[in-house]
Amino acid sequence: MPLGYVGFDLFLCLLAMDWCFIFGLPGILLLLIVLLFVFGRRGRQTGWIFGLALILSLTFFTFPRPPGTEVSGVVEEVQTYRFFVKDGRARYAFEGEFPDLKEGDRVHITYHALEMETPSNDSDFNEKHYLLGKGVGIKGEVETLQVTGHQWSLKEWFTSRLANSGVRDASEYLLLGAKSESLSETIGTFQTLAVLHLFTISGTHLSLLEKISKQIFSFFFSPRVSRYLILLLMTLYALILKGNLAAWRAYWMFLFQFLPIKRWNTLDRLGLTGIIMLCMNPYVIFHLSFVFAMSLYFALIIFKHDRRSELFLFLFSLMIQAYFQYEVNPLGMLFSWILAPIVDLLFPIFLLNALTGLWFDGLCVFLWQILENGLAFLARFSFTIVTGQPSIWLFLLYYAALLGWGYARTFRRSHWPYGLAFVGACLLIYLSPLLRPYGEVTMIDVGQGDSFLISLPYQKANILIDTGGSLYTDVATKTLIPYLKSRGIRHLDAVLISHDDFDHSGALESLQANYPVEAVYTSFETLELGGLVIRNLNHYPADDNNDTSQVLSFWLGGYHYLMMGDASIAIESELIKEYPELKCDVLKVSHHGSNTGSSADFLAQIQPQIGLVSVARHNLYGHPHEEVMSRLNAYGIRTYLTSENGMVHLYFKDDQTWLKTAKKG
Repeated sequence: MPLGYVGFDLFLCLLAMDWCFIFGLPGILLLLIVLLFVFGRRGRQTGWIFGLALILSLTFFTFPRPPGTEVSGVVEEVQTYRFFVKDGRARYAFEGEFPDLKEGDRVHITYHALEMETPSNDSDFNEKHYLLGKGVGIKGEVETLQVTGHQWSLKEWFTSRLANSGVRDASEYLLLGAKSESLSETIGTFQTLAVLHLFTISGTHLSLLEKISKQIFSFFFSPRVSRYLILLLMTLYALILKGNLAAWRAYWMFLFQFLPIKRWNTLDRLGLTGIIMLCMNPYVIFHLSFVFAMSLYFALIIFKHDRRSELFLFLFSLMIQAYFQYEVNPLGMLFSWILAPIVDLLFPIFLLNALTGLWFDGLCVFLWQILENGLAFLARFSFTIVTGQPSIWLFLLYYAALLGWGYARTFRRSHWPYGLAFVGACLLIYLSPLLRPYGEVTMIDVGQGDSFLISLPYQKANILIDTGGSLYTDVATKTLIPYLKSRGIRHLDAVLISHDDFDHSGALESLQANYPVEAVYTSFETLELGGLVIRNLNHYPADDNNDTSQVLSFWLGGYHYLMMGDASIAIESELIKEYPELKCDVLKVSHHGSNTGSSADFLAQIQPQIGLVSVARHNLYGHPHEEVMSRLNAYGIRTYLTSENGMVHLYFKDDQTWLKTAKKG
């Protein structure tokens, strides 16, 4: 008889304990829910399942975080500005460019430890989760580096066979999952079309390899010998792929299927695979490949008997896309249906080309060019729907409705109520950003620059004050647009530019090119949008460009806001002369905290409760200046800096306002 999903129940308990280990209280709540679920199915057996999970969870405390300032190990991966070293079980990530360093190099490094970065904006890349998900316990900066030798690997042998290929980068991406700058545009198109999963090394590729090798070996060997040869081939390929989690998930599943234990069902094999991965690295839950691979394979098991299983798999993946990418492509299933046979063709041909020493390189070049042209054609018809990042309750509602619908179809129950519930959940997810009863004024961390978002309740208006700007990165596509999408904001009603300085308006052109912007205002006296009235108080003549800054005044949530741009003390003096009763609750401190503004007389009159300073860490200008910060503190003004606190939200509803920061300063 089958294990009755004991392996899967054990995995659920261990996963909940992992959440306790990492997140604390939320994990305890999840563990209670899981235990109730398991108890409802198993009764007294729950005790020994819980006990075994508790014993396995002790491996979480063996996650290596070695102290010290030096390491001798092997380079596992080299990226543009970072490389990874493994020493036993411990993994290190080192910052910096080392163009001569290669995978497999034995190195001796002295270093000083660095703190893993947490996101400065809510939608930013989470470096800490990324590194922990890869099993990295220490991040450091190299002081000295000595290459002491080289360790040969199967991957090195494999890549050497592609050295002279006309599609080397494409081959390494398709066969090994290695990304290069030359493919960035193509990979971006994969993401736009929602077909990245087809071309990224995953369980699909290992399944395809198993299928092809099975057909070949069956011609020459007995079934028993063929099975062992397939196992050997799959093991070698998994070793070549090293840290690819999706591929290793598929390998463990194959290995458990290969073992002659008939009582293991598919869910148990999935659970045992998850247990191995959690015991090896408890932070693997931060790795997107783990989330996608485990979730989608679970969905495949659940819906495998439904003739529309592909539709359910697509719908299952949509919420994961919405949660991590803040948008979905409704045509993703159609594009996957079109491109899946092409991947089934490309993978074996590119693999055969590598193994035969580039006998089929011309064909590979031709096929890749056809693929790129086809992608460009399909991209013309692609579109995405911005959903925002769904709340956990919408997340659960969506999957409850989808699983209920799939269950009803599988067991021939009336599935229309579940189908309607699922459609309702989809509509609620789409409409939820428009149903938000509170608004926000958010200081976005754009480095050395300014950018503030005003979003009114129910999205009556979305206004951006300044865009920031950087010579080293595209602030619009890297910071502004991801945050707007995460909030479910599908267009900007207005962009207000305080003045023509690059750190205030440099990202405007890119923003307009990549996101819907209704209007741009560079000067005005009074502006009304969605019931919000914004006044520009600065109408004074000025020679200095900073003194042409619009000084914006508006009321929200019972608070009076005063946005000073880069205006100097001269403009402040004019303001207190013309408006002797001028007060404010929230002050956008002038010029990133420079001593050219925020005079004692000005602060004494306006008496703000909160000061907001948008400034980069370790900037060249020494902002904010020490005397300005001392002055703000002397007047009892609670001051928040993007360099310390990251993004700062002031949420409001009616006459109430509450503050939240991305980082604890």
